[in-house]
Amino acid sequence: MSTNRFFLFTDLTETKGNYPVTELSKLLIQAIGHDVCSSRWNTHSLYSLVTRARDICNTINELLPKVNQDASWTVFDQCTGMITSLEE
Repeated sequence: MSTNRFFLFTDLTETKGNYPVTELSKLLIQAIGHDVCSSRWNTHSLYSLVTRARDICNTINELLPKVNQDASWTVFDQCTGMITSLEE
């Protein structure tokens, strides 16, 4: 018998990496994720929204080390575009 448990809140809001650039996004994802988990209407749409925001945050966190290593403006522009889409 497996002892691994599934927690919806953790699965929806867990982000990879810890950078100051995405700290506010991470906190907002957690705040919204808390409300989404207690919602009873439009749950699928709300889960998709939080999952998309979390995935964008994770992608930004994966790209940030490349910006520091390569000093690449292309990667920087990608990160900036993703942050803009999170804000929208």
